[in-house]
Amino acid sequence: MKKYDCPHIDCNATIQGKDEYNKHFQTHDKPFRYQCKLPGCEKEFRIPSTFSKHKKSCQHKSPIERKHKCRYCTATIQTKEEYSKHLQAHKEQGLYECTWPTCGKKCRTPKLLREHYEKHQPKLQCEICGFFFSCKNGLRKHKKQCHGVRDMKMYMCPHANCNATMQGKGEYGKHFQTHKKPFHYQCKNPGCEKEYYSQSSFSTHMKSCQHKPQ
Repeated sequence: MKKYDCPHIDCNATIQGKDEYNKHFQTHDKPFRYQCKLPGCEKEFRIPSTFSKHKKSCQHKSPIERKHKCRYCTATIQTKEEYSKHLQAHKEQGLYECTWPTCGKKCRTPKLLREHYEKHQPKLQCEICGFFFSCKNGLRKHKKQCHGVRDMKMYMCPHANCNATMQGKGEYGKHFQTHKKPFHYQCKNPGCEKEYYSQSSFSTHMKSCQHKPQ
């Protein structure tokens, strides 16, 4: 468990664990002066943010504490200048670049590059202009904004005595309201035609109906 030195100028307590440190910290009256407790330093500060900034760069830290840890590998580097050179070596030798036009993103491993590259892969094509999209929402928005096309999906009325088919969810919703409730919900898949009084039961059936068209 990590140990913490109390920063109070007149306190030399060392506390084990952040929770206990916070409890101890509250016992001191405020405002008070913050003092660096590293041997050979002992500078004082009145503002917590200034004190925190000093602690990160204090020259009296041990060499191990001052080392820079590489975010790409397990190396630790002594100075900031050497750390910058080390990072540059990663950029020049160990990064994998995306070859998709106008992208050029670099990834640290082939796996990350593959995951990134999948975002570029076109999966759906607009039948009007031929443009490709990676998701249904993107294609739907494109049709609406560029071609003035709204929801093209066809909906069948579930009313037992109605064979109407509507284009778009909005038109389906308007038609649905014309029927008085309650009414029988009927599956319109050829060869099934089961009826339900409950909308939830009907919805469950529609998801698993064996007569769904392939």
